[in-house]
Amino acid sequence: PKEMGEDLQHVLQKINRNKRYQKAVKVIYQDSVMTSERMLKCISQFLLSLVSDHSKYDRVQNGQAQFTAQEERGYGIFQQHCAGCHTPPLFSNFGYSNNGISVDAQYQDSGRFSVTRKGEDIFRFKVPTLRNIEFSYPYMHDGRYMQLREVLKHYRQDHYQNVGMRDVSLPIGFTENDETDLMAFLLTLSDHDFNYKKENQFPREFFKH
Repeated sequence: PKEMGEDLQHVLQKINRNKRYQKAVKVIYQDSVMTSERMLKCISQFLLSLVSDHSKYDRVQNGQAQFTAQEERGYGIFQQHCAGCHTPPLFSNFGYSNNGISVDAQYQDSGRFSVTRKGEDIFRFKVPTLRNIEFSYPYMHDGRYMQLREVLKHYRQDHYQNVGMRDVSLPIGFTENDETDLMAFLLTLSDHDFNYKKENQFPREFFKH
């Protein structure tokens, strides 16, 4: 309800009104009625099918490709400055971190603290995966940056902009060339086969009149 203005029963009503979904449900369950249990099982099965493992980074790790010199330099910079939080191969440590980003005046989001109420969690946000980061803009917890370059420039700042406990030592000594090399590496995390696979896309045929 907070994110989509929806509730489970209304979603089920819309699915059960759709004749194409009725036919699809009947193939699976031998009747055309979608229930909450069936819907959640279907969603779970779909999510389990979403495996992104064919980026250039993956192919390099499997000995099927090689980094360019620029990508290799970027990989070295990444290992030195970024891998502690964005840990390969999933490129997240699944923890929470304060990266020094300024407080958004509109949202006043205090991060993990709003759940734990622990002082050390003020302005700590979940560390996202960097896989397919080329496609996952806008960036940061509040979507304030549209470009990866803006994210990298944040880490070149010379002071923290919030009062929480520091998890990242700023500034990171990136030169402009370092940023370009790091960008080249980050783009190797894009799995184009996965992102453009028709089976993963929105099923527009179910909503054609």
